[in-house]
Amino acid sequence: MPDLPASDGERLFRPGNPMLIIVSRINHDGFPKVLRVVSEVQEAREAPVPVGVIFYQYDAQDSARLVQTRKYVETLGLECPWAVVGRKPYVALTQILMERDGAVKKALAKADPKAADAEENISISFFNYFPISIYFDGAGAPLYVVEGVPATWQLVDATEKFAAAVEWTVEE
Repeated sequence: MPDLPASDGERLFRPGNPMLIIVSRINHDGFPKVLRVVSEVQEAREAPVPVGVIFYQYDAQDSARLVQTRKYVETLGLECPWAVVGRKPYVALTQILMERDGAVKKALAKADPKAADAEENISISFFNYFPISIYFDGAGAPLYVVEGVPATWQLVDATEKFAAAVEWTVEE
């Protein structure tokens, strides 16, 4: 996970604290829908999963885009920490996700040695389709990725698997 300064003055990802990071562009039609689904899932949980947001734009230092981003966050009433990333950290993040998919494919292929070309036939890929909901463990490794606007059950399923795989502290 890239080390990013967040809107609250802290780091977006705090080592040792697993969290859900939603990656999107500002003004993306799907982003408010994902927030709505995340909110529904969080309200149903006894211990909500910590959430952060990464807004991707080609140049993270573009002052006009930063002003637009702040206005967008205010309009949405976004209360979780957020950060803006440029192309280089975004590409680094997508590389991490693609490497994760490659490792998963190899593990699945080993699990089925009878399949002559199992690794090539296993289709789990990172498509880079916004918004991207990424569940990171406390070490910053991605455990689950849900792309696009998920159905509530998809996010519930990923959140429950995530909660079972990691522990986190809920800040009061």
